[in-house]
Amino acid sequence: MSTHDAKPMGSIADFLLNYVSTAPIHDTNYEIAVGMIQNYSSLYKKSCEEVAEICFVSKASISRFCKFIGYNNYKEFQEALSFRYEMGTQYTKSFRTMLKSDKQHAMESYRDALVANIYSILSDEMLIRMEEIVDILYESENIVYFSHHFLWNVGQFFQSRMMLMNKYVRKCLKRWRSAFPSNSCYTDENHITKGVKPEWEMENRNQPLHSQRYPVL
Repeated sequence: MSTHDAKPMGSIADFLLNYVSTAPIHDTNYEIAVGMIQNYSSLYKKSCEEVAEICFVSKASISRFCKFIGYNNYKEFQEALSFRYEMGTQYTKSFRTMLKSDKQHAMESYRDALVANIYSILSDEMLIRMEEIVDILYESENIVYFSHHFLWNVGQFFQSRMMLMNKYVRKCLKRWRSAFPSNSCYTDENHITKGVKPEWEMENRNQPLHSQRYPVL
């Protein structure tokens, strides 16, 4: 298995854990998710038949579950499982090296970086920018929050607060990649779209984003 950057991609484990924690109905999909979590470390090596056996369901149920979570079939799901997400990928290489050589200095540097981030958010430039963002959100008819798993709950908090102001924010998870330079942007009277080509998984799969423009945060 290969190790990839977990920060933008998230992991299937994150999705499964979130699903079993929030599923309102403990149906077949729930049981499959629990079975996969309990056997997650060896899941990437198992065939569709073997996964069906450990989850006590049919192969067809496994295939339907894979489609339910955004994959075309079990093979595509299994390929996604081949990416391994480790704790080490959550931090930069320089920080990990510093942590090994001087733990105290590493933690102090980490603290200082957090404080610097707070100050930068409260800078005059950022306060002006935030006012611009607020205006854009107010004028926009459609808003989408693009996220990897690490910031999914942040998006949920943002979504709930926007609902208090009668603004529905749709969330988009997991698979997206840049299609244009990162500074490219399209705007019109009611929409703003960052230069991204979506390979996403919407929280509501019955509402596709095809040919629509949204503010991207």
